Amino acid sequence: MPQANYRKRQKALFPLINEHNSELELCENIRKGVQNKVESDRIAEYTIHYFQKHLIPHFQKESLFLEKLDELDLLRKKAEKQHRRLNRLKEKLIALPKRKEVTLGVFEEELEAHVRFEKKELIPHLQRQLTVKDLEEVCRNLRKKKKSHKEDRCWDDKFWE
Repeated sequence: MPQANYRKRQKALFPLINEHNSELELCENIRKGVQNKVESDRIAEYTIHYFQKHLIPHFQKESLFLEKLDELDLLRKKAEKQHRRLNRLKEKLIALPKRKEVTLGVFEEELEAHVRFEKKELIPHLQRQLTVKDLEEVCRNLRKKKKSHKEDRCWDDKFWE
């Protein structure tokens, strides 16, 4: 792959890569809360909030890239399956209050594994498989949909500190 095309691909995927770092921070915050024996309700409330404010928009962005891959592409299918699994775990946090601590542990582990998969396998796969034209089209669509989506640093209950 010519260096100029690689840079264009890298730049187009940068928003996803950058958001992955925040997702790993969420995992660390959940772990710290559990280790410090913080009430699981507090951790779950933040996790649900984060999911709705950050992960859903992130998954929507990713889907624009994934849609450019063949429907039978194995890494596309794996990413979509993981997105569904994480959503089901978020729903369990809401629906099963007595199982929050266990569900938080599973959610944290699966989110971290998902992010590592995307960083090590999916992003390089997208860089190899998608054309610069595909990536530019997705970026144009993202700019049209872009909302002010800054990091949510105003969460008052910083249980992880």
